[in-house]
Amino acid sequence: MMTLHIGEWIVLLMIMAMPIYSFWESDKTKRAVIAGHKTKLRMYQETMVYLWFPTVTLLALVLMQVVRISDIGLYWRSSMANWVGACLVMCLFVYLVLGVYKTKSNSQNNEELRNTMKTHSWMMPASRCELTWFTFGVSMSAGICEELLFRGFLLSVFSDYIGLFSSLILSSFLFGLCHIYQGWLNAIRTGIYGLVFSGIYILTDSLLIVIILHAMLDIYSGIIGYLINQSSIDNAKLYITKSDTKATAP
Repeated sequence: MMTLHIGEWIVLLMIMAMPIYSFWESDKTKRAVIAGHKTKLRMYQETMVYLWFPTVTLLALVLMQVVRISDIGLYWRSSMANWVGACLVMCLFVYLVLGVYKTKSNSQNNEELRNTMKTHSWMMPASRCELTWFTFGVSMSAGICEELLFRGFLLSVFSDYIGLFSSLILSSFLFGLCHIYQGWLNAIRTGIYGLVFSGIYILTDSLLIVIILHAMLDIYSGIIGYLINQSSIDNAKLYITKSDTKATAP
């Protein structure tokens, strides 16, 4: 039997409820956004509330000293592992910047990405306002909240009872299920990302590294989605212009 503080039980139950909520609401939200009954901005705002509600509860437990900061990995030791993790962040940043540049300048690559994004293009930003909310709202919230909950808290709680390896599998499985709204294939892919994030957390001994990596990847996906959507809009405008020109030609 797990002996946890009542507050920890509440956070644990909220985390367990997140995949259920995501599974229940995913199709409804998708249909509402595609049909125009719900804006992407509204969806982004609801996602932020969904992420921050259990996270604020967890942080309240930290302030109450029920959960220690060290238990959820929020520290920097200036160790070799920490600095290797920081180098990893810098390398990933350069790689993602190059990826954005390649996407912006290579239309053929855009077509490949457009096919890859078919299952979740409906949720990607298509305007600068949506991109701002996705970047500083959804992506930053996901990086902070999901890592605190699924890596920091769940690994700390489960490791004492079912072992580290089983904790990695369980937390990554739940993490993947929370992204079922992106389709089953992406949910599985996200679960694998969860395993990778967990491994980096264990190797670098700091959740701060993983939070930054997670947020960077989400911001990158938002920028790529925005560029692809803008490309589709520009192509549609060009097609309409050509059609109008042909229609008015003598």
